[in-house]
This record gives sequence, C-alpha cells and structure tokens, in this order.
Amino acid sequence: MKTEVMFVDDEPNVLSALRRMLFPMRENWNLRFAESGEQALSMLGDRPADVVVSDMRMPGMDGAALLERVEMAHPETIRIVLSGQCDRETALRAVGPTHVFLSKPCDGERIVRTIERSCRLRDAIGDHALLACIESMRRLPTPSQTYLDLVAELRKPDGSISATAAIVGRDIALTSKLLQIANSSFFGIGRSIATPLQAMNFLGLDVVRALVLKVGLLAQFAAAGLRTDHLDRCVEHGVRLGALARRLWEDSGASGASPDEAFVAGLLHDVGALVLGAVRPELDAKIEEEAALTQVPRYLVEREHLGTTHAQIGAHLLSVWGLPDNLVGAVCYHHEPLMCGHLEFGLHSVVHIADALSNPAQFAMKIDEVYVADLRRFEWTKAWLDRLLSEALEMGAVS
Repeated sequence: MKTEVMFVDDEPNVLSALRRMLFPMRENWNLRFAESGEQALSMLGDRPADVVVSDMRMPGMDGAALLERVEMAHPETIRIVLSGQCDRETALRAVGPTHVFLSKPCDGERIVRTIERSCRLRDAIGDHALLACIESMRRLPTPSQTYLDLVAELRKPDGSISATAAIVGRDIALTSKLLQIANSSFFGIGRSIATPLQAMNFLGLDVVRALVLKVGLLAQFAAAGLRTDHLDRCVEHGVRLGALARRLWEDSGASGASPDEAFVAGLLHDVGALVLGAVRPELDAKIEEEAALTQVPRYLVEREHLGTTHAQIGAHLLSVWGLPDNLVGAVCYHHEPLMCGHLEFGLHSVVHIADALSNPAQFAMKIDEVYVADLRRFEWTKAWLDRLLSEALEMGAVS
C-alpha cells in the first residue's frame, strides 16, 4: 500500500518544484498538493493522509493553525513543517502540533529520508488506536518536582545554562522535548543536537524560558491515568541506566558518539514505557503483572498483547520528533540489538549491555548472548566484554 503524503503551500511554484523533485517517489507515495489550509482540510476529509507537510506563512489559515486542526481530526497523521524563516511567536505556536521541522530550501533526499524514517517506525506499531494516542502526544508526563526546579532556575536573573541542562538531564520527558525543539530546522542548525547541554548552548535561556513558561510544553505532571509509582520507577531507572551507559562508553574507548550522548540514550531507552503507561494504563499494569508472574521479559509480553514493544513505541515517538538516528536506534534496539541490522559497536550496544547489567538477577534473561559473541569478533571489544561479564558473574548475575 502506498504512503499518502500531502504538501500544503500557498505558492504554486513551490508545489510545482516539489512535484518535480519527488516524482521518483510516485512508485511508493500517493502525492497530493493543496494551496491553502482550508483546501488541505477538505481533501483530508475525503481521504486522510499518512503525512502532512505544510508551509508556515500562508494567508488565512497559517501552518500552525492547520496542523492543530489536523492533530485534532487525524491524530495518527505525521505532521511536518517545511518553511522558511518565520517569527519566533509563530514558530513556538507550531511546536505543539508539529512532529518535525524542516527549513527551506530543503533537498528532496532529506524530505524523503525524514518521511520514510517516520513511517517505517510507525508501521512497526500494529495497534492503530495506540498509534493515534502516541502521535497526538505533545509532551510526555514530567514529575512535578523536576518541573518546579527547572522553573526556579529559569527565573533566576543569573540562571546558568549548565545548571538548567543538569535539571533537564534528570528527566526523560524534558530531555526528549528539548531535543525535539533543538533539532527543529526553525532554528537553522546544520547538525544534530544530542544532549541537553548542547541544546541549551544552542537555544539559549531566553528560548527555553519561552518554551517552559509561556508555551507550557513542559508543564508539571498532568497525565491522566498514569500511575505515579510507574513514572517514578521509569525515571529513576532511566537516570541510573544513563549513568551506567555513560561509564561503559567512556570505558570502552569507542568513537562516533560522546559520553553525554550515551547518557541520553540510556535515559530515554524506556521512554516508550512512559507512553504506554500514559495512554493504556490498565493494559500497562496487566503486562507488568504478567511479566512478573511468568518471568518472561516485559517486551515479549508487550509484543504478545500489542504486536509491538515499548522500545518500538519510544523509537517511533522520538523519530517523528526528529531526534538523531543514533539515539532513535539505541531506544529501538536496546532489547534486540541484532535487529539493528549491523554489528558496528554503537550507542545501542552500550544501552543493551547497561540494561542487562542494571539488574543482576535478570542479567542472563536480558543479555543477547549471540549479539555479544558477534561483538567479540572485534579485537578491541573482546577484553572489555570479557571483563564486564566477569564483573556480572561476581555480582551473581550469571549462574
């Protein structure tokens, strides 16, 4: 089945250019074009789209207003902004209903890559009702104390970027949302932002203040139905695993990412569990109880009930938010690293190993021995892995 993709722009020349640029994709995509927000909504009423890509500055209904309407009527639709420079107020209005921001001019390869990556991870989630809930989420639930600490720091006249980044770095929801915004093309950056401190240094405290205090994206915890104990456990586990992933990355001497990126990958690895707990609390509780009773890994119980896992759910959300591929991959494959499709040592490797080491009693159940054996073929990893497994044995993790 072809992917339904709609482009919305009030400039006919822009739409014509997009038609020509994306002509090779007609084998895989059904392309539709609208010259106004009103026309787009009418066309969507006749046939929904998998992806809507909209300009921001249009007469009448602008892009932010259009995507808000699309979010309400079609929450499962991936919503992308493709626009030139616009004022900060308009940009901040669009942050809520928008998954990904791309700036003009944008080459066809990047447009195709962005849409296909978002759709690929979405298609891994078979439950359409669950998918609609995930894609309608503007933010993840945030513990109230973290929010209050952040607001207090931001209100200081001499507020520190490093102190603010440290507060954000303690929290899964704030980290993922800040990285989504920092990776937005609205801000004109040409590289991926992968850590809270990088995002703070790039955006500056003024933008962060506006996002937190005015737009309210990082409002204090208000997720109906999410169990507070589940939230607290998920956040605590994420922080501990992030710290362990950072130490493992530093200890490995690997290149290609920074220790801070390893921390963020560990922090966010279970973000899908937060989403599942927020949108399906009763089913989430049932899955947790069944996994505990049967001693079957939770992600396998999830797959039995949902046809997907919290790892895929979290990766999909972070993907449509535009986070860097290595972070999305670390989240997606932290239970099943062989599914990554390549054996290079990366963030997904240390997150998988850290997740197993974080619970010695379940180490044997969580570690993918085939994957670890394959990693040993790299000479530089062999001694490092042997030492880690020896430490796990001493902790009683391996029988």
